Amino acid sequence: MATITTPAHLANQRKDTPMTQVALTAKGGKAPYTWTVVSGTLPSELTLSASGILSGTPSVAGDYTFTIRAADSSATPVNADKLFYLHIGDVIQITTESIPSGSVGVSYSYPLNASGGLFPYTWRITGGALPKELI
Repeated sequence: MATITTPAHLANQRKDTPMTQVALTAKGGKAPYTWTVVSGTLPSELTLSASGILSGTPSVAGDYTFTIRAADSSATPVNADKLFYLHIGDVIQITTESIPSGSVGVSYSYPLNASGGLFPYTWRITGGALPKELI
């Protein structure tokens, strides 16, 4: 019996960013294995080579589910299928349009929102400065 052993899961990726090549591996059956997508669809611009290398630069954000098959090289191939989930994050956009004014001497907190990209977000000031009381 053959099984796909690695990877356990696929890491989230960013749209328009080259994916680190993922080498799929299997055990059992007779090597070498031939790799194919048997259901679902790979994200646009990603490819799976017959030797089990998943690579490319995804161009469309979204969530993708697909099944990859490893077929061994015996006369009657033994197959191993594995379902994968892959999230392709879009460009991050800050969706908070404005921040209300605060009052002197009153505690202040206001949530900022964003969409796209990959979680978790890390926030930082890239220009100007907060009042020293808010730091």
